[in-house]
Amino acid sequence: MKNLLILSIAMMLVLALVGCAGEASAEAEYQSVIEAMTESFTALSDEIDAAESADAVAGVLNSYATEVPAINSRFVGLQEKYPDTDLEAFQESESFVNAISELENANMRVIQTIVGLEQRFGDDESVQEAAWGYIQSLSMTEEDLPGDS
Repeated sequence: MKNLLILSIAMMLVLALVGCAGEASAEAEYQSVIEAMTESFTALSDEIDAAESADAVAGVLNSYATEVPAINSRFVGLQEKYPDTDLEAFQESESFVNAISELENANMRVIQTIVGLEQRFGDDESVQEAAWGYIQSLSMTEEDLPGDS
């Protein structure tokens, strides 16, 4: 009976450790997606700032409008892989909180950059259409993109 109790306690510890490892893995994977989005936002802002013409800006925005849904698809995949993950639980992790903060800063810079396009290029239709396409892409996954299926 004593051996059975020890065995059951050992099994509970193993299950708890596996659960913790799963949470750590989920956190690392979510953080990876957040970092990819931060890099995308930062690169987008840098490329728009460097673009010298309305056509160049439109090209940059159109390019990133296909990149964002791919990142969003990764996020959806993680939600399917870890359906019981509580993202709020990751708020205790300093690295996760820092990654979210960096994402928020990069996102704010993108917003300011896109808002500033009107000052740089006025009512240029190609820039406005590309900016709107990019904004719409923020809520898309790869499945939402038009094209060959």
